[in-house]
Amino acid sequence: MLESIAVLDLGSNSARLSVFSIQDEAHFSLEEYAYEMIRLAGSITEDGTLSKDAFPRAAAAINRLCRLARQHHAVKFLCIATEAVRKAKNSDVFLAYLFQETGLSFEIISGEKEAQYGFFAAKEETGLTDFLLLDTGGASVEISTVRSGVPTHSISLPIGSLAMHRRWIHSDPVTASDFFHLQSHICKALTSVGWLFEGRNLPIAALGGTNKCAAKLDCPGLAAYQGYTMPAERIMEIYEKILSSSISERARLEGMEQGREDSILAGMTVAVTLINLLSSPEMVISEWGLGYGIFLEYWNKSLRKEERFT
Repeated sequence: MLESIAVLDLGSNSARLSVFSIQDEAHFSLEEYAYEMIRLAGSITEDGTLSKDAFPRAAAAINRLCRLARQHHAVKFLCIATEAVRKAKNSDVFLAYLFQETGLSFEIISGEKEAQYGFFAAKEETGLTDFLLLDTGGASVEISTVRSGVPTHSISLPIGSLAMHRRWIHSDPVTASDFFHLQSHICKALTSVGWLFEGRNLPIAALGGTNKCAAKLDCPGLAAYQGYTMPAERIMEIYEKILSSSISERARLEGMEQGREDSILAGMTVAVTLINLLSSPEMVISEWGLGYGIFLEYWNKSLRKEERFT
């Protein structure tokens, strides 16, 4: 083994760890994947700052993930932060605190870079060459159109699952009024993207915890969901079940991830709206997600395989 690389993705809903073992110049494997719900998007205050209680919560989760990474002899950590930290007015204070408490430096990446990493992962995991990429996070959603294995357009929209839940859902079970405002806002955001309809009739390659949770609800208990495919009709059935359930009822559904039972409605509304707008036939899960894309870029550059993503 050449080395073991840990990728830490400080997302808006969860902190995710991926540990990759590089065997040689042509082979690597995923040794560990773990996450902790930290819900940073739910900790953005009215003045646009991350609340103080989010600081130790995030640091404690990162330290637990770091201990797990070191059990796999990780020698290098690649650490990034996404939309919730991007938009927080006190992101510099927050990241300084994390460095003090964990010893790790996190890089805030742009929405465009986030979409690029998602593309790297989805292309490798799903094997699709023509698809619409959907990465549903807690604070933002990244969307790309891909033709012949090449991204043609990308955008990051602030319509993540936790952010939309906080903004629009004030009832349980959700009322018709709350649902109308949620659905209308998401539809307006999506249809404002001029090139979106170039993705008509394409399958959706889906990243993010919300989309993977939908797959778990469809078929609970699988060892892995990499490449798991759901027809559009089945996604609609799961969505209707979520929509008609209270949060406590959702929490008891087989396959529901703990801590996602409230925001999954808003998150799935993005996927369902895209399916309806574009007549997408199916959704294919890219399980390893952003962390895989970050690792692939590192592997490509460090081993001088520049042709890999061309």
